[in-house]
Amino acid sequence: MARTRMGAALLTLALSGASVSMACNANTQDEARQDAREAIGTTGERAREMANEAGERTADLAEDARKAIQEGTISSKIKAKMALDDLVKASEVSVETEGAIVTVSGTVDTAAQRDRVLQLARETDGVADVVDRLQVRR
Repeated sequence: MARTRMGAALLTLALSGASVSMACNANTQDEARQDAREAIGTTGERAREMANEAGERTADLAEDARKAIQEGTISSKIKAKMALDDLVKASEVSVETEGAIVTVSGTVDTAAQRDRVLQLARETDGVADVVDRLQVRR
């Protein structure tokens, strides 16, 4: 009988240990699941942040490209007008555009050529102001 009690006690102790172990495992599994959910949430948030940052950088680059194209277009229009003009020698005049401000520089032969270059630049769509850095030879 003592052996039966002892066996029953050992069996009870073993079952209690198994219950505790199962409870610990269940608790550990719940914690692991929670940790995984938090990690996924954090990763998702960071992925969204990175996507937003990439979108902002892309928008900034697109705006920079748009401005550069617009500025180049204005400069090209002015150079084309000068090339077609009988009074102006376009090869001796440099045109730079920043925003809507055009700077013309270089050397012209006469005051009339200088005036014509400035007029052609001012008449061009998209030009708000013209900076004159032209030199007259005579």
